[in-house]
Amino acid sequence: MKKFLLMVAIAFSIVSCQQQTSTPASLLKTRRVIVLETNTVSFVYVPNHLDSIYRIDDTVWVNLENHRIDDLDTNTMMSVIKP
Repeated sequence: MKKFLLMVAIAFSIVSCQQQTSTPASLLKTRRVIVLETNTVSFVYVPNHLDSIYRIDDTVWVNLENHRIDDLDTNTMMSVIKP
């Protein structure tokens, strides 16, 4: 019974930590991108403090799982930011 309670406590702490570290929607801007490999439109979330770095017509690597600019993950595709 103690092991079960410990597992439940760990699960709740993990969930609460994930919720605290997630970025609130008010700190993000949505940008439209054209995925070059598939010629499709997608949308990415750019933090407000990085908005001045990523400009229109910049080429970026987009993680298609979480819709963020990321060049380190395996599920990324080259894209161009569009207005």
